[in-house]
Amino acid sequence: MRTATEAREVITEDTATTDPQMATIVERLRKQRDEIYGEYEKKGQKQGYEWATEASYSDLLYATNHSYHTTYGMYKTYEFSAYEEVWEEFVGEIFKEDPRLTYDDLNNPTPLMESWIEGWFAGISDFWNEVSNKL
Repeated sequence: MRTATEAREVITEDTATTDPQMATIVERLRKQRDEIYGEYEKKGQKQGYEWATEASYSDLLYATNHSYHTTYGMYKTYEFSAYEEVWEEFVGEIFKEDPRLTYDDLNNPTPLMESWIEGWFAGISDFWNEVSNKL
């Protein structure tokens, strides 16, 4: 299964060019792309950790037992269960506050949103790893 970063690299493998000016532009844009995806992953991790500090024990168990699988090529579908409204309850307000966290035309998370989601789950895992052995 590919990470969001690996999926982005697959997309850009064919963008190499012999034009030095274009190569410089492509390299600059790749760097900027990687920076923004990294920022969103860190943002998701921070928000996931913060969410976890306020979550109920039941919600933490629910969120730490998430599953995901690759669909539609590079996209991953994140599932808690059959209840989509639970996911919206957890993160719906965050998505409303940031218009970059959105779905594509097929209702799949965009690569930027994927980076945030991966960070969000990592933040929850970080918190859970800190407290679970103390419970």
